[in-house]
Amino acid sequence: MNKIWTTQQLPEKEQFDYWREIICDTYTDLSPRRVCDGSFMGSIRCHEQADLDISYIISEAQTVNRGSREISRSSKDEYFLLLQQKGRGMVHQEDRQVELGVGDYTLVDTTRPYILSFEDRFEQLCVKIPKSAIHPRMYNPHGITAVKPSSASGLHQLGLNYIKALMVPDLVSHPANEERLVQNFLGFLPIIFNEIPQKKMINGLPSKSIQLDMLCCFIERNLADPDLSPATAAKHLNVSVRYIHKLFENNDSSFGRTVLKSRLEKCAEELRNHSHNNKSIAEIAFQWGFNDLSHFGRNFKKLYDCTPRDWRYTS
Repeated sequence: MNKIWTTQQLPEKEQFDYWREIICDTYTDLSPRRVCDGSFMGSIRCHEQADLDISYIISEAQTVNRGSREISRSSKDEYFLLLQQKGRGMVHQEDRQVELGVGDYTLVDTTRPYILSFEDRFEQLCVKIPKSAIHPRMYNPHGITAVKPSSASGLHQLGLNYIKALMVPDLVSHPANEERLVQNFLGFLPIIFNEIPQKKMINGLPSKSIQLDMLCCFIERNLADPDLSPATAAKHLNVSVRYIHKLFENNDSSFGRTVLKSRLEKCAEELRNHSHNNKSIAEIAFQWGFNDLSHFGRNFKKLYDCTPRDWRYTS
């Protein structure tokens, strides 16, 4: 049976918060970061084939991070198989990066940090695969993520046909045939990824866009630290403070504005969550790195067009 979630009918201010909730509920703990302000249209359609969860995502541009903090909150041993259907995406894991165009697919390991980046609207299929189903048949399990089969390879096309078959709910009518289809897919997948040469990054260095994603992920993980600064970020990435500022040059933003907006979003999320009703607004603000309540309140109202108190009691 299909399940569908969408942000379409929600007020604009609530759309991205709801998107964050549904991707965490559908997949695993993740920290998405939107690229543009304004409305955010996204939908997820899910169904099952035997024991596999299949989902189809349509969404606006965003960057999705799964770091150590998110992993500590949910640690299922799974791979996500990602098939790009429209638009382009970038996957970064284990110091590897791979760009996905239409028809490309790759794996990510949910027990290790990764970043997904989409600069424009995109559509993508995701298959959740228990590690135990394919891990023993992988020659180098740590080398199969953030790589993709060559589109010129016959194995790539065969794999694509299997994946597209999984996209169709009720493709076969008999449960035994559905189980065989899934088992054949799981048996064939290790063959495809075992044949991919180990991918290395050019000169061992990540691209500027990946460095920006890594920087934003560092910011996300350290928002609660009031001492978070360009200097601490530069030390973490082993670059200069000047280079930290340079990474934001083409994004119409800055280190300070990114930290401020992310902290405000975290506070807004907690203020809306009724399980945090026992916390005062000041406690929540200080918890997320603010040390000046007037500064917090002024910027919260500027972003959300209401006071933190009004936000809490009208949500």
